[in-house]
Amino acid sequence: MKDPEPAGFVYLIGEADSPVVKIGKALNVAARLAEIQRMSPVKLVDRWAHPGDRRLERALHVHFAHRRTHGEWFDFEHEDPVTSVTAVVAELLDPKEPQTPDVPWVFVVYHRMEYRVPLDELKPEFRAIFANRTPDKTGKLGDLLTEAFCY
Repeated sequence: MKDPEPAGFVYLIGEADSPVVKIGKALNVAARLAEIQRMSPVKLVDRWAHPGDRRLERALHVHFAHRRTHGEWFDFEHEDPVTSVTAVVAELLDPKEPQTPDVPWVFVVYHRMEYRVPLDELKPEFRAIFANRTPDKTGKLGDLLTEAFCY
C-alpha cells in the first residue's frame, strides 16, 4: 500500500511586487525558496503559503491555466496574485454555488478533481462546446470531463 503524501504547503514565490509568481508545493517553503533563489537573477520572496498537497497545487494550476507563462509560473497581470489565489483557495476548500448567476460557468472534472470554471477562462476549443447553450438559474452551462483541460 502506498504511503499517504506528507502534509506540506502550497506557495506563491516571486518578486515582492510582481504579478508573476510560481505556484508550487513543498514540505518546507523556506528551503524551496532558497533553492529557487539560487537559480534566479532577481530577489524572490515567499508571497503566500497555505497548508495543502499536490491536489490543491493542481487545482490552482488548472484554475489559473489561462495565466500560465512557463512551467509553474503564472502572470496575474494587473491583479494581485495573493488576493486572487486566496479567493480561489477559499472557494475550493468551501465550495458554494456561484454568487453571480449572470456569469456563465462550466463544471469541469479533471484528474478526478472537480472545478467550477467561468466560461471565459476555458481554452477556446472548450469554450466553443458551450457557446450555444443556455445556462441554468445558477449560471451553469454544463459538464466537461477532460484530461487536457489546462495543457
